[in-house]
Amino acid sequence: MPRQRFDINVSGGVAFQDTGPPISGALLQMRWHHSADTGQVATLQISAIVDENDTGIGWLIYSGAAANMATQFTKAPRQPTHDLAGDVDGDTGTPASPSPYVFAGERLKVKVTPADTGVVLTGGRLYLWTYD
Repeated sequence: MPRQRFDINVSGGVAFQDTGPPISGALLQMRWHHSADTGQVATLQISAIVDENDTGIGWLIYSGAAANMATQFTKAPRQPTHDLAGDVDGDTGTPASPSPYVFAGERLKVKVTPADTGVVLTGGRLYLWTYD
């Protein structure tokens, strides 16, 4: 089971962004670790990038806005529910289905955007586990 690690350093309100190596298989879970003892608020986003030369054809698979990045967490991003026609079903109110996101050579881009200039995240780590 492959695992990617992103080392996150944010200071002075400047966003951090990094793109990992190509992955294949399902994204099973992610784990955020940071040892800060005070609240550090930021938005964490993970996108799938199909083509490094054209980031417009990728898609956002996870967004945690106004997250307290001083708190460790584990999450398992899942696709939204889909109706019988294969379209995203917005009528049910169900936030997710058991289907993980699946990849075939895409890269995952991680972006951490601080809420303000006082946010400092030194030595943060985001781990992503995939299953091929």
